[in-house]
Amino acid sequence: MSTKHPCPVEDGDASPGTAPALGRARPSVPHDRSPTAPPLGLLAPRGATAQAFTSIYCVVTTIDDRGRLADRSPVKALGWAAGQPVTSQPAQDHVMLAADAAGDPAVNRQGFLRLPIPVRRMLQLTAGDRLLVVTDATEDLMIVYTMSAVQRLSAPALASDRERGSS
Repeated sequence: MSTKHPCPVEDGDASPGTAPALGRARPSVPHDRSPTAPPLGLLAPRGATAQAFTSIYCVVTTIDDRGRLADRSPVKALGWAAGQPVTSQPAQDHVMLAADAAGDPAVNRQGFLRLPIPVRRMLQLTAGDRLLVVTDATEDLMIVYTMSAVQRLSAPALASDRERGSS
């Protein structure tokens, strides 16, 4: 049994839009917020509701020694096929990948996305590192966040939860 979430975080090659049945399902929004509030602002425009996130898909996956993401579901969620050319825009702790005919092929024959060496070096990625992958099908883009980015993005919410708990 799976639970539907606007932006589930999963391990493995599960179908888009479902959370794993193992353990307790985690909500995509903090418990004290409205169920229509966007999750942590990772691609969320202000004022957006959960219904606006039907094109968003999230998964936590690892990277191997050749730069391949272990989970193919983000590639499937975007409808990208083998040989899909993409351009990458790396930043300090994430990289944005967009389908672009002028880009380099990033999806191999088996359907795995491979991050280019310069991107892996800039993000200091090594085999086994866990990454949060967020896709937006309407924009045909993927953002790959390092765990340090996830920690930075979630720190304010975690701090406010701690403050409320100590009151």
